[in-house]
Amino acid sequence: MRVVGQFVPATFCHAELTRSVAVGGDHGITLPILRALGRSEGVRLGVLQIDAHHDTHDVLYGVEENHATSMRRSVEDGIVDPKRVVQVGLRGSLYSPDEFDATSRIQSG
Repeated sequence: MRVVGQFVPATFCHAELTRSVAVGGDHGITLPILRALGRSEGVRLGVLQIDAHHDTHDVLYGVEENHATSMRRSVEDGIVDPKRVVQVGLRGSLYSPDEFDATSRIQSG
């Protein structure tokens, strides 16, 4: 994941760009990309997430940073503004009340 975060600034982050797009790949790359963009932009990011799952788990199989926790971690880390997130295509369910608390900060549509 560190390699992705090191690669992103050189590729996506340019002063003249107002929007960055990352498409495809393993869900494990989402958080490092958001962290790299957040560092370069200096503001909390807005995100359009097209996914079947909300990715707001706290811990999955004992691991805090993985494909199912990226949106939660990015909000908790102050990288993403939950009021500027749109999630499209959700079909997954929540497994605990704690996930609802995290998801409620993000406006899903």
